[in-house]
Amino acid sequence: MTEHVLSLAESPDVRMLGVSVHGQPRVQRWSNFALWSMHAYHYRATLYVNEERVQIEPGCVTVLMAGENIEYHYEGPSQHVYAHFLPATVAQGRRSMAVVRQMGDRFGAFEADFREAVGWFPHEKARATARLWDLLWRIAGPAVETAHAPAMPPALARALERIELLMASGVSVTALAEQVDLSPAHLNRLFRQHFDVSALQYMLGRRIERAEHLLKHTTLPIKTVAREVGISDLQQFNKLLRHRTGKSPRVVRSNAVGGA
Repeated sequence: MTEHVLSLAESPDVRMLGVSVHGQPRVQRWSNFALWSMHAYHYRATLYVNEERVQIEPGCVTVLMAGENIEYHYEGPSQHVYAHFLPATVAQGRRSMAVVRQMGDRFGAFEADFREAVGWFPHEKARATARLWDLLWRIAGPAVETAHAPAMPPALARALERIELLMASGVSVTALAEQVDLSPAHLNRLFRQHFDVSALQYMLGRRIERAEHLLKHTTLPIKTVAREVGISDLQQFNKLLRHRTGKSPRVVRSNAVGGA
């Protein structure tokens, strides 16, 4: 028993966020709990999950599945931040989740954000839910392979992140491959395997998707939108947008205004 699997494709259904102190009595048991839980710890304790022993240390986070038999052995009064939730039930976005994860120097920021969500929960539940969803993503492990969705190689996942972060700079396929320690040919093979397009085609597609969004939902000048997606030549931007959508930038924008 080292990890669970849950979906992060949609936000969790958060039932309670809070700060609590246990440890009196020193041994506490929880059975047939209907909700998943996440805890952030400052203390030492021994945890038994379905009779399997897990050591709790300061700076660690646990994620426990609904229906497990839980037993804590405390060393004294022990304060922790907790969340009780139900994960999304959709099949997509399934991730491995370690039962216990040592956060190291990331724990301070993680716990501060966790506590902020606790404060929001009574009056801004949507905001607190969004924060908890983000916290779960921060401690999530690799994607879980299914028959319909092969696990994504870590280098490809990093490449997708870099594309989003560096879009405005117009990063090239060669530069992208170098940043994720792959050859351009290998990177292209991964994109074709997972998306049926080359790396360049994927990057152009994402640029046009973001450009459409900016044209429809902001008042940024068309020239600025082009720069925001890494295309400095306005004529090239118009050509790419027409090729991908069949519409000029002005038509994309006017259609959005007309349909509002």
